[in-house]
Amino acid sequence: MYEGSNDILDFLTFTDCTGLTIKGEGTVDGLGYEWWIREWDQKNPHGRPLNLKFKRVQTAEITGVTWLNPPFWNMDLNDIDSVNIHDFEIRVDVLKQFGHVSEAHQT
Repeated sequence: MYEGSNDILDFLTFTDCTGLTIKGEGTVDGLGYEWWIREWDQKNPHGRPLNLKFKRVQTAEITGVTWLNPPFWNMDLNDIDSVNIHDFEIRVDVLKQFGHVSEAHQT
């Protein structure tokens, strides 16, 4: 959580940056299904994090990364200039989520 706040921290946050590069073949896994189950059960009183947040970022590049199972949104890009996002994947493991939700909420 942020100091003096009850808001949940986002996974990757960049503020007031210039010349930022996020590049590679790695995966950012937000473990979304765990967050979604808690959301369904109303157990996320402080909200859910974003995988990536940019605020006032200039001249940046995001490439090659796989964004998997976001808890909320994958990217929140605010007040950006010259940001190039290319050659990346966004994936959600629907079958795994369906199994978890079904087991957790059988009536």
